[in-house]
Amino acid sequence: LFNIREGWRCEDDRLPERLLTESLSDGPAQGSHLTPLELQEMIYGYYAARGWDEKGIPMQAKRAELSL
Repeated sequence: LFNIREGWRCEDDRLPERLLTESLSDGPAQGSHLTPLELQEMIYGYYAARGWDEKGIPMQAKRAELSL
């Protein structure tokens, strides 16, 4: 809630561009990279697991659970 008060928005949840464009050079996942759609799905999953809405704001039930 502090970050939201200070101007944070869901658009601020992002990774460096190179992680979405450069493929891994070695290891079992060699040649693959994270797509923007995969990242967005991961972010929404994280929000849901935390009890936040799709904009990354804690839902009323979560705020009540935390007495906030």
